[in-house]
Amino acid sequence: MESFGEKLFILSRNLMIFVGSWQLTDDMSSRNRLSYEMYSYFAFFILSGTITSGTIHFFVEMLSYKNYDKGIELFGLNTTLIVMYIKLRTYRSTTVTSLIKHFIRMTNESGNLNSIAADIVEKKIRYCNFINITVLVLNLAITVYYAINGILDFKNAENEQDGADSLNHLLYIYYPFQNYIGMVSYIEKIVGIYLGFYNAACLTLLNTIIVGLVIQIQVLQYELSDYDKLYQRGNEITDSDDLPTILGLNKLIEKHQNLLSYSSVLNEALKIPILIEYSVSSISIATILVQILKSSDASFYIFMVLLVAVELLFFCLNAHDIVVESLRLGEAVYFSNWYERDVPTQKSIRIIMMRSRIPMHVSIGPFGILNAESLISIFKVAYSYVSLLSGEK
Repeated sequence: MESFGEKLFILSRNLMIFVGSWQLTDDMSSRNRLSYEMYSYFAFFILSGTITSGTIHFFVEMLSYKNYDKGIELFGLNTTLIVMYIKLRTYRSTTVTSLIKHFIRMTNESGNLNSIAADIVEKKIRYCNFINITVLVLNLAITVYYAINGILDFKNAENEQDGADSLNHLLYIYYPFQNYIGMVSYIEKIVGIYLGFYNAACLTLLNTIIVGLVIQIQVLQYELSDYDKLYQRGNEITDSDDLPTILGLNKLIEKHQNLLSYSSVLNEALKIPILIEYSVSSISIATILVQILKSSDASFYIFMVLLVAVELLFFCLNAHDIVVESLRLGEAVYFSNWYERDVPTQKSIRIIMMRSRIPMHVSIGPFGILNAESLISIFKVAYSYVSLLSGEK
């Protein structure tokens, strides 16, 4: 039977394994671990090779052919791939791997506390799986659509005079493979689908880590609101029974402090990919919208902007939940029967209430705290970029 922590990370774990970026391989045999490391190098070769090829393609289109529309399209694509590469390198770090271990352990402990805590954990796990499956399905849908549409275009172009040269290649420059353009075109579509898994793996792991922190905060809320029952000695509470209550509250204070520390470590470990993703999201959306305005067949780009919008929506709302739920910690303990306790107990409660006034959050560096308002800001900046790139005044 899977533990609560394994249930929480099951989809992101499998996706990270598929793209060769999962570092918790202790349960693998030495032979399997060696094979997986070789596969991991191959997976990163695909991603880095695609970035290199796309960058060359971008400069050729911009400098040699003066094809600025194609250049804008490739700039948006390469930006997404570079951000993906940085995120994957970060997720492979020792710090993030240690964080994942801690969240798996803490999720197991929270789920095993009692039936009420288990219900809280299960509910958030179902929510996490829902958003992760949604992200995965959208990524696969857009990449499969791109692959099928590209194959159909190639079949139609084979009988035309320009042939394969008229195709709108997205990823590669094919020289010296121009004599095998069909084979390379099919490989391009397969790589495109594989990159969809890459993007889904990055997003699902980040969402899972953030939801994992929200789970710990919500379980702590429950413990604070019901500490009398959890830490009393006997069925009735008297002044002589305050010792176990004080010890229990001290334990919760320590748990709250640990969550604050984990939040700080999380922000420090993920500050670069989160900052870059926030900074370039507006540019990516803007370049996609420009393609929608200028393309005769805008269906692919409409799906793309829908995908990016949904991904940002989940990301910002999950980060917003951290702020909201951490502020509710003080409310949880305030609405308990704290005024009936002795002075030492009330002091412990005041410590928790004071600490909860400063919420945990996901930081985006100089741009402040990531929350629901950040999503609005991203689209506002994207609109400004669209006006600039499309030449509107």
